[in-house]
Amino acid sequence: MGFAISALPAATPNQWWGLFALLLCSSCLYLAGMVMNDVCDFRLDCQERPERVLPSGVISLSHAKRLLLGLITVALVSAMAAARLAESASWTPVWVALLVLIAVYFYNGWAKSTWLGPSAMGLCRAGNVLLGCSLTTGDPGLPFFEPFQIYIAVCVGVYVAGITLYARDEHRSSSRINLIAGASLMVLAVIGLATLPYSSMWIQAGVSAESSITQFQRPLLFVGLLIMMVFPVFRNLLVGISTGSPGDVKKAVVTSLLTIIMIDASICYLASSNTPIYALLVALLIIPAWITSRRIMAT
Repeated sequence: MGFAISALPAATPNQWWGLFALLLCSSCLYLAGMVMNDVCDFRLDCQERPERVLPSGVISLSHAKRLLLGLITVALVSAMAAARLAESASWTPVWVALLVLIAVYFYNGWAKSTWLGPSAMGLCRAGNVLLGCSLTTGDPGLPFFEPFQIYIAVCVGVYVAGITLYARDEHRSSSRINLIAGASLMVLAVIGLATLPYSSMWIQAGVSAESSITQFQRPLLFVGLLIMMVFPVFRNLLVGISTGSPGDVKKAVVTSLLTIIMIDASICYLASSNTPIYALLVALLIIPAWITSRRIMAT
């Protein structure tokens, strides 16, 4: 999605190759975060969750650390490859990948159990959006992004921070304050995205190419899509707030996570409504995500 709002519909072949490298980088950063989570929690898991893979000895701690180092290495090398493939004379993908890695370590190593945890997780997701934007930055030296790119990244980050806060106590009876605060952040993020096409920074950027759809209709369709996508999310959030039961809260969290894909697809449509194939390709990711969530715990 970050790539779509920055390069489409006029992406060069080299930028597309760079995108594939960034997809590998992003995947490795995400997986590194999951491994880092278990490595950082090893001592606590030995006491409270001895059945997990590291405390039980299914995978050794040293093996997990080697895997973590390997994933980080591949992520950074992929970011460097993306910068070279895009031929933009900018190392922005590498800088952003490093910042995402720092945010991942900050979350897993310290912030996860504090009130900064949701903000740290939101920062990881916002950085991931900017990673997609990084191939089209014009500054060859320092990272540089357009205001609308930062705005979208922040909105997505706030949405994920809200999910993280909402899910903080999902394994037991949740605090209603956390549930309400988390849901409020998600509502704020969606409102922020809905107002984007009417903002001066979006209009001045001229992201959307001219098409048969008028400048008035396109934002209206985007807002309609956004509302349609998030309606089941907010319905489940309200049920979770009402009951506070682990089952209802977990259902709301999983729905919220899957809906990120559809929100991204809606933003792709806004950025390139005359070529909806890009939004469709992003939306189709809901299929493997849904199938995976049925077999593997999504939270």
